[in-house]
Amino acid sequence: MRVILHLIPVKYVPGAVVNKHTIQGFIYNLLQNTPYSGMHLKKGFKYFTFSDIFPPGDFYPGKKYTLIISSPDRRFISYVYNTLKATK
Repeated sequence: MRVILHLIPVKYVPGAVVNKHTIQGFIYNLLQNTPYSGMHLKKGFKYFTFSDIFPPGDFYPGKKYTLIISSPDRRFISYVYNTLKATK
């Protein structure tokens, strides 16, 4: 299962500011107050992956960027999707 996010910045952000750690933190933040909220504390593989944001480089206002979050756990993806949908 996957969630594909299309991101459109409202202001310029240097590409170096958004890295794997900030993306991972973004995903864990989406999982607060869900059964997955303690996932970041567990050791080992977390059963989800995410792509780099593409196209790579700096983020320019109005330009579309994409991020893919994947997991074999359907409930995990449902929580991510529903949280994103609720924050529109």
